[in-house]
Amino acid sequence: MITPINAHIVDTPLAQNWVDEFGIIYSISKDAPHSLENMVTHFEKLLELTEGKKLPFLVDPSLARPTTKKERQYLNEHLQTVMTCIAFVTTNAMMRIGINLYFRIRPQFMPMKMFSNEEDARQWLLRQHYPKDKKQLG
Repeated sequence: MITPINAHIVDTPLAQNWVDEFGIIYSISKDAPHSLENMVTHFEKLLELTEGKKLPFLVDPSLARPTTKKERQYLNEHLQTVMTCIAFVTTNAMMRIGINLYFRIRPQFMPMKMFSNEEDARQWLLRQHYPKDKKQLG
């Protein structure tokens, strides 16, 4: 994913984030150490960015580092506060294996799907978030 020049970027310890004109949160993960403190900061900034609205989430986790059990528990409890559905976009084989494994062992509490390209992910998110409007947006 490429960060748009005109986007209002919200930088957190874990990712660069912005919201596009259709209300999709974009997040490009950083190669940064995870900690519970970083997770809390990340979600606080996302809540500010979305102005408290729940929006679809498109994430490139390619550079993300593994999380601890405590961090995953925090994620599971807080993802639903800012997101309605999640699309992961990566061509990193190890990341794809890890995410697919996560999908299999954890019940999905919201729609989640893996993609190899951004446009397919974006269209899927729009269909999930705006299910009555099946036409392609944008």
